[in-house]
Amino acid sequence: MRNLLASLIIIFGFFTAYSQNLQLIRSLTDSADQVADDSLRACIYSDLNYQWAEYNFDSAWHYANRVLDIGKQLDDPVLIGKGLRAQGLAFDYQNNFDSAIYFYQKAADHSFKYGDPLGAANAVFNLGVVHSFKGELEKALEKYKEAAITYEALEDLRMLGILHNNMGIIYRKTEKYELAKQSYKKSLAIKQIREDKNGTLNTLTNISAVCRFLNQYDSSIHYSNKALVLASEMQNATAYLHELINLAIAHEALDNRNAAAKYYEEAAALLHEDSPYDTKAQVLNALALFYYEQNDLGQSLKYLNQMGEVVNEEVKPDIAYEYNNLAASVHEKLGNSNQALAHLKKAVQQKEQLWDNEVLSKTTELEQLYEKEKRETEISKLHAETQLQTLALSKKDQQRNGLIVFAILLAIVAGLAFFMFRQKRKSLSEKEMLIQEIHHRVKNNLQVISSLLKLQAGNLEDEAAQKAVREGENRVKAMALIHQRLYGTTDLKGVDAQDYFENLLSELFYSFGVNEELIDYQVHSSGIKLDIDTVIPLGLIVNELITNTLKYAFDQTKRDGKITISLFEENNQLVVSVADNGKGVDESMLSSSDSFGWKMIKSLSRKLEAEIRILNEEGTCVQLTLSQYKLVA
Repeated sequence: MRNLLASLIIIFGFFTAYSQNLQLIRSLTDSADQVADDSLRACIYSDLNYQWAEYNFDSAWHYANRVLDIGKQLDDPVLIGKGLRAQGLAFDYQNNFDSAIYFYQKAADHSFKYGDPLGAANAVFNLGVVHSFKGELEKALEKYKEAAITYEALEDLRMLGILHNNMGIIYRKTEKYELAKQSYKKSLAIKQIREDKNGTLNTLTNISAVCRFLNQYDSSIHYSNKALVLASEMQNATAYLHELINLAIAHEALDNRNAAAKYYEEAAALLHEDSPYDTKAQVLNALALFYYEQNDLGQSLKYLNQMGEVVNEEVKPDIAYEYNNLAASVHEKLGNSNQALAHLKKAVQQKEQLWDNEVLSKTTELEQLYEKEKRETEISKLHAETQLQTLALSKKDQQRNGLIVFAILLAIVAGLAFFMFRQKRKSLSEKEMLIQEIHHRVKNNLQVISSLLKLQAGNLEDEAAQKAVREGENRVKAMALIHQRLYGTTDLKGVDAQDYFENLLSELFYSFGVNEELIDYQVHSSGIKLDIDTVIPLGLIVNELITNTLKYAFDQTKRDGKITISLFEENNQLVVSVADNGKGVDESMLSSSDSFGWKMIKSLSRKLEAEIRILNEEGTCVQLTLSQYKLVA
C-alpha cells in the first residue's frame, strides 16, 4: 500500500509539472502561429524545443529542425548555430550524451567560424554541462573556463552567475573546497547584482555546504541563516526545510546539541504527506541518528518508527539500508535482540543488493568499454591497411611515398602504443578501485559477524560462554580494522602500524569499558608500514596480548596504568613488544599455559617465524622477534 501511495505521489507531481508546462507550450505555439517575422518565430521555436526537451524527444527534435530550417532560409548564421544547439539539447535531455556533444561541438565550430561569440560561448557552456553529467569533470572545467572568457568580454552576467556556480560544483566534487567557495562567492555577487532571488538562494546553500567541508561551521551557519531568511521571504517551503537540516548539521558539528535538536525538530514538524520522499527520509533519519548518539533511545525509536512508515526499499534501497542498520543498533541497545537481528539481516541483504547492483553496473560499463576499444582498434587497423594499399598502388615518387608510408606507420604504431598505455593505466586504476571495494565488503561482512557475535553473547546465560564469544568478537574486530584501513586509503599494499594499533587499542579500551584517565596507552611504530600478510597475524597476536593485559594486569585501585606497543627493525628482524606496568606474570606459568588465546599466539608466531620472550620488569613485557615479515615502502 505504501509503495502504491509513493508511486501515486510521484506520478501526481510529474503530471502537475507537465500540465503547467503544457500551458506554456500552448501559449508559445499560438504565439509562433501569429508572428509574421521569421527570425522571431525561430526564437519561439527555440523556446518550444527547450520546453519539450524534458518530456518528448520527437517534439524537441521537430522544433530544433524548424529553427535550423529558418536559419538556412534566411542565411542567418546566428539562427543556424541556435538550431544546432537545439538539436544537441534534444539529445542532452535524453542522456544521449555522445550525440549531444556532436551537435554542441558542431554549433560551437559554426559560431566561431561565422563570428557569433555569444552562440559559440553558449555551445561551449553546453559541452561543459554534458561532460559534467558524464563524470568527465576536468573536461567540463576546461569548457566552463573557455566560455567564461567570452561571457566576461560580453558582460553577460546571467550566464556568468550560472557558470561560476557550476564551476563551484565541480571543484566541490573534486574536493578542491577553497576553489569551490571562491567560485560560489563570484556567482553569489553576480546574482545579487541581478536581484536573482532563486539563484541567490541556491548559491547560498552551496556556500554553506562547502563551508562544512572546510570545517568552517560558523560560516556555514551564517550562509544558511541568510538562505533561511530568503526562503521564508520567497515562501519556498522545500528550501526552508533543507536549510533547517543544514543548520542542524552545522550546530551538531560545533557540539551545540540543543540548537541542533531545535532545528531538527522544527524540520520534522514541517513534514507533511506531500513532502518529497528523500526529504522526509533525510529528516527522520537525521533525528533518529541524532537522538541515538545522545543515547536518548526512546526519541530515536520514535523517529525510526516514523521513518519505517516512509521507507521504500524498491524506490531507494540506500535509504532503506541506513534505516535498518540504525534500527538494529537502537534495538540492540534497548535489549530487543530479536528485532535487532531482524533489522540487521535486512540491512545485510540491502547492502549486498547495493553491492551487486554496483558490480553489475561496473561490469556492464567495462564490457561496453572493451567492445568500444575493440571496434576502435579494428577501425585503426583497417585505416592503416587502406593507407598502405593506396600508397602501394602509386609508383610515382616512390622514395617520397616510402617516407610517407613509414611516417604513417610510425604515427599509427605510436598512437596505438599510447592508446594501449592509457587503457592499461585506466585498467590498473579500475582494478585498484575494485580491490578497495573488496576490502570494503570484507570489512562490512566482518562487522556483521562481529554484530551477530555481540547479539549472541547478549542472549547467553553462561558467563564462560559469554566471555568466549566476546573474545571472538574482539578478534573479528581486529581483522575488520585492517580492511577498514586498507579501504580508506589509496595505498592498497599495506597498513600504517601507528594508525592501526592506536585504533585497535581504542576499540579494546571501549569494549572492556576501560577508563582512559586510569590507564594510558602509547604506540611507537618507527614509521613502519606492514604488508597485509604480516599485519593480520600480528594484529591478532597483539589483540590477545592487550586483552590479557586489560583482564589481569591492573586492579581497580591502580591510577597510573600504562600500556606500550613498540615496533622497530634490528639485524634484518622486526622486534615487536607489548609492555605494561601492571602486576606482572609468572613467565613459566604463561609459557606453559593451555588457554586458547595463548595457543593461538604460539600458532601465529610460528607462521611469522617469531621468537617469543617474556620479561618481568616493572610489569610484563612480551617481546616477539619476527624473521618472516614484509614491510611496505
